[in-house]
Amino acid sequence: MKIPKETFSEAVSEILFHHDPLSLVKFNVAGDEYKDEAVAIILYLQYVSDVRSLKWLVYEVFVKYFSQKSIAPVEDECYQCIAEEIWDLWQDKIALAKQSI
Repeated sequence: MKIPKETFSEAVSEILFHHDPLSLVKFNVAGDEYKDEAVAIILYLQYVSDVRSLKWLVYEVFVKYFSQKSIAPVEDECYQCIAEEIWDLWQDKIALAKQSI
């Protein structure tokens, strides 16, 4: 998923909002509601090596910011989808950085 004219954190935030692990959409909240979580995930991206570890990172960030009881369970498909989309963006960002070297 390539999102032009946006920063990486905005793109990650949009992915989180689209999959909405807190079910905030039903409350008509602003689209940038997941900005802090996006930044937290990005801070730890360098430590993940694959989609599976990224899925756990996403889940753990949500547990930290909210609680295990208030978010979708770890088995929910949303975390896998979020991880796959962020991973693709991350790999694109790495590839672009390598091209500019």
